[in-house]
Amino acid sequence: MRTSVMMDSATMNALQSAFQSDSAYGPRGGSRWINEAIVGMVAADPALELVGLGEDLMSRPKFDRLKSFGLSQEGAAALGLALRRVRGQDVTQEGVRSAVIRAAIRWRLAKRDEDSSH
Repeated sequence: MRTSVMMDSATMNALQSAFQSDSAYGPRGGSRWINEAIVGMVAADPALELVGLGEDLMSRPKFDRLKSFGLSQEGAAALGLALRRVRGQDVTQEGVRSAVIRAAIRWRLAKRDEDSSH
């Protein structure tokens, strides 16, 4: 299943840099990287406190870049779980699917930066 997410230019650039610098993923490994980010974040942050965090602090975030990717079964299951959890906490929140995916990407980028500094 294919899906897409809008994000800001800085996040898109960091995402593309992460794909290019990790030889395990190669030019077509972006979908796998994002799926692993979704699954990893949902496991590491069961309360999904990271969803929306950072976006709320940005003054009018400009989501001007579109990233399309394939969603694996495992990624779709984790995303579905995350959507139910977030909507269970706040049924009025809009754009939950994209917010979860962006949070997962930011989480993995931060984890990658953390790992490379050790």
